[in-house]
Amino acid sequence: MQTGLVEVEEGELVGKQLSLHSKALARPSFAKEPHVKEVSRVFQLQPDGKLEQTLSMSTDKQPMTQHLHITYSRLP
Repeated sequence: MQTGLVEVEEGELVGKQLSLHSKALARPSFAKEPHVKEVSRVFQLQPDGKLEQTLSMSTDKQPMTQHLHITYSRLP
């Protein structure tokens, strides 16, 4: 789903974990509520080579909450 949200994120790489947090968010004037206020992503490279991503976000109606968790794996 395209929401028109534009994010600028900064973070830190420690070992095999990259943690990012939104520094700026922008959306079109016609975006529907609730509006996203913060975004946080954590990428973790697992020993088996899979990459996990956890996305959390807050809106003007919801505190920071995990929104999705996904595991990526390489195709053979």
